[in-house]
Amino acid sequence: MRPLSLVSSLVLFAAAACSNDNPATTPTPGSGGADTQSGSGGASGGALVGTGGAAASGGQSSSAGGAPPIGTGGESAATGGTASGGGGNQDQGFTCPAGSDALTPDLQGKTLTPITGVPEILNNGGFLEGPLWYEGKLYLSQLDFTSPRNGGDILVYTPGGSFAPFIEDQGTNGLAVDDTGRLIATSVLNPGVFAYQFESPAAAPTDIAVMYDSKSFNSPNDVTVRSDGTVYFTDPTHNCSSACGNPDVHGVYRVPPGGAPELLTTTQDQPNGIALSPDEKTLYVGGTTLTAHPVMPDGSVGAGTAFGNVTGTDGLAVDCAGNVYVALHSMGQVVIVDKTGTQLPGSLSVTEVTNLAFGGPDSKTLYVTGFGDNRGRLYSVELQVPGFPY
Repeated sequence: MRPLSLVSSLVLFAAAACSNDNPATTPTPGSGGADTQSGSGGASGGALVGTGGAAASGGQSSSAGGAPPIGTGGESAATGGTASGGGGNQDQGFTCPAGSDALTPDLQGKTLTPITGVPEILNNGGFLEGPLWYEGKLYLSQLDFTSPRNGGDILVYTPGGSFAPFIEDQGTNGLAVDDTGRLIATSVLNPGVFAYQFESPAAAPTDIAVMYDSKSFNSPNDVTVRSDGTVYFTDPTHNCSSACGNPDVHGVYRVPPGGAPELLTTTQDQPNGIALSPDEKTLYVGGTTLTAHPVMPDGSVGAGTAFGNVTGTDGLAVDCAGNVYVALHSMGQVVIVDKTGTQLPGSLSVTEVTNLAFGGPDSKTLYVTGFGDNRGRLYSVELQVPGFPY
């Protein structure tokens, strides 16, 4: 996230803040959003169906461990029947196509295509964050530059069509979907994590996490959801300055289904983006550096280790082969780090990049959010490997 004066203000706020459906008929939660800051991490992640996939609502899970997906009509998560594929997955309505775990992405020679028509906020363009692909549409957080505590709309973009407000004046950043089909969002305006109903956007949101240890949060940034409904989110001090609820704690939290927030780690300075691996055994956290944490069966995490040798990370996305797509806000690039921590050749250039997520009818369209020329920016590029929707 970001601002301050016109030119220099924008740069300062950007450094202070910044912080994500699969085939058209199948809802797809996936990787999450994140605040942007120069030199800090952000976004995507998410949670796939459990081992073997999961049947849509009214259907039948193909194997133990799959959580009920967000679908309708009693079909399985996979097109035409029982979902196949091994490993726990992240996303109750999304199943990676068979064989996609063996594909290799290549950014060399790829360029981003700008998507026009992003609505302006006040006299500024705002910046975009937290892309989420769900039921054939892209949802985005649009944040205002004029004040760290100003709000902004959740927008919905119909590919080939236009942008429209979905829920106004929420001040959200990272977006995800939980195991019951609710829109999960972190909020900068009202520090916390909240659940919205896609079918009833005017309904009051449900509190997921608003306080920890009797203190309010700072500036909740990115969010991702495990297949059992466990919510993970980051809470840096971007955008809250003197109003931070607990400025000495730069935390990563989890909220078990129906439970209270639990602090997982404070070792990442200004944690930003957050994402789960396809098997849900690794939690990636961006910030000044990028770290990988082993995820325990109960949802807690072990100590993080440096991952990918990248710095200044913002949003994150994950593909079906387990590669991590990293928005390097400070460098104006998107790079790919494979599951071993090796950076792959090639990069995408984008000014003030904030976040990214996969979408499109085959889940191979990478959507990238950012900021430029005093307005929010959205880009897309077609890639070789399908990936998760937030």
